[in-house]
Amino acid sequence: MSALPRFLRACVRVERPLRRGAGFVRRARRLVCLIGWCLTLAAGAGTVAYAEAPKPIEPALTLARFGEVHPAGWILREMRADLDSGLAGHFADISDTVNQNRFANRSGSSTDGEPYWWSGEHEGYYADGLFRLAWLAGDDAVKQAAIRRLEEVLDAQDADGYIGIYPPAQRFSTTAADDAELWTQSRIFQALLAWYEATGERRILAAVERAVRLTLAEYRGKSYFGRPGIVTGGGVSHGVGFADTLEWLYRLTRQDVYRRGYLWLYGDYAAGKARDSDLTPANLIDANKVWTSHTPHIAESLAMPAIAFAYGGPAQYEQAADNVLGKLRRFSNPGGGPVGDESVRGRDGAFDLTSEYCSMTETIASLNRLAQYRDVMQTADIAERIALNDAQGARLHPAATGVSYLTADNRLEAEQTSVYGDRLLFSAAHQVAPCCALNSTRMLPYYVEGMWLKQTTRPGLVARLYGPSTLETTLKDASVEVVEETDFPFSDKLRFIVYSDEPVKFTLTLRIPAYAHEASVVAPHDKKVVRLVDRFEVSGRWVPGDSVALDLAFRVYRMQDSEGEQALAYGPLLFALPVDAIATPGRVTQAHGAATGILFRDTSFVAKTRPLSYRLAADARFAPQALTDGDALDPWTRPPLGLSGMLVAPDGAAVKVMLRPLGSTLLRETGFPTQ
Repeated sequence: MSALPRFLRACVRVERPLRRGAGFVRRARRLVCLIGWCLTLAAGAGTVAYAEAPKPIEPALTLARFGEVHPAGWILREMRADLDSGLAGHFADISDTVNQNRFANRSGSSTDGEPYWWSGEHEGYYADGLFRLAWLAGDDAVKQAAIRRLEEVLDAQDADGYIGIYPPAQRFSTTAADDAELWTQSRIFQALLAWYEATGERRILAAVERAVRLTLAEYRGKSYFGRPGIVTGGGVSHGVGFADTLEWLYRLTRQDVYRRGYLWLYGDYAAGKARDSDLTPANLIDANKVWTSHTPHIAESLAMPAIAFAYGGPAQYEQAADNVLGKLRRFSNPGGGPVGDESVRGRDGAFDLTSEYCSMTETIASLNRLAQYRDVMQTADIAERIALNDAQGARLHPAATGVSYLTADNRLEAEQTSVYGDRLLFSAAHQVAPCCALNSTRMLPYYVEGMWLKQTTRPGLVARLYGPSTLETTLKDASVEVVEETDFPFSDKLRFIVYSDEPVKFTLTLRIPAYAHEASVVAPHDKKVVRLVDRFEVSGRWVPGDSVALDLAFRVYRMQDSEGEQALAYGPLLFALPVDAIATPGRVTQAHGAATGILFRDTSFVAKTRPLSYRLAADARFAPQALTDGDALDPWTRPPLGLSGMLVAPDGAAVKVMLRPLGSTLLRETGFPTQ
């Protein structure tokens, strides 16, 4: 019996004995009941409030199934390097945090003073990143190792369907101040659902559905976020991540229980007392209200208002969704990373501010889901800038043997500090928390996930994020393959070649990025080409071997931060002046009983000499220049492209410099004063 009918029946029972009493008392009782009804809705009875929600708005686009997009070129090379020699393929030998088997033993104990749920979160991160990388780029041995981790989770599923990290007495809490039931479940479900889409094994989907339906049933009529007292822990706020699972299951099954569950979750978050509430309608609708809270929490919930509105939520959800991307741009640095040294604290993006790797990965993932419902090309511009600038500039190359927990567009040191601890240095598992190192394994797989979308109302494919890749999918039961040949983002030339078993009619949509005003296409003469503000639509009957050439016509342009400094960009890439660095090896990161032959060490970097305080003249002209030692397959170690031009030294002299892509530098100056 749902909470709302019970409450109303209680109101009726209370009123009946009073019908012969004073009218004033009767009206007062009715008022109390009305107030109670409103409070019930506001306090988390979202499932009830939206049980009869309007028919959902069907999205015009849907993500390709995991495994349909295959990376190639430098993307594939980087993934393989991370598996073979980087932390992605060896994290179980680097840190014990992913070896606790929380989803199997549910011991209820903490380790090393960390919250119990941290290792559950980390196991989910690692299972997700490892499986996606292994499936897209790994050999059979790596794939089997990734699958074994997921099989252990399925083997531990309880008879009632529970998959999670908590012992029975601690499950489905609505009172614990730092509970993370929904969050930890959602992280492992992302890995399991990727596994299902890659293989099509129905038992995997069935197991996740049983677990999710159990969780929704346990919270029916209850509030997850509206806990008593002041909720200080981040685990509760992370519960918004459960929306990822609900959206994915609804996309796969069209079962209404997941849509209603999504509405309950966002409605409960909107009305509850979560510590991190920047994405509630009340805080989003005011376009001038700044973001203040933990940046990864914001990143995880970016898509919720738009999807909840599409699922039948009230008009205020749409009003809230209208302001998400504007605020994200405002509170992101020029290199793409959302502002945060744990929290945003109302700071507009700037070259000197830090960004957290967790927030970069989660933003890319959230924008993929948002792109299905709205702002498909705008979300791509943002995700692309993150992935190809700050996210690359926060890792060691060619294999990520370490990453920076916090990175900045301007970075003159990467070492231990009293303010940030070890967050600035490069590590395979930071002592403060290994979450960012683990999220680095998920970044490129989620970039690949968002590369292609399919139209739902007509046969059509949308190239959203660019890079060397191949899409293998079906349109109207016809098998279609699209090969994307390019060295993007180091080249503005892209070629799309279509193959199919038989001629097939569809529309190929190619994104025009915000920086590519002079983009052009060359298509077969029998295709219809329509240019819109942010896309080309190439329609017709495609036969095997048909191809389309896209020229994004890169140009050098300037980007300015909130402090008035400027950087130079070419296409999606920001360019920086490299600063020579001295590397100092530090702590060895190694799990107990580690068997790996690769030694992972924390590494600090400091400038060899204090860099000059250059200025960028208003009339300075920079031009792209091919670098003779460049390598298109290892472009972040040996970039094939630089920008050549003049900067102004402190004494006023013009100095010729070669700027390199931000993502290929360790220490750097990216933004320069212009006065």
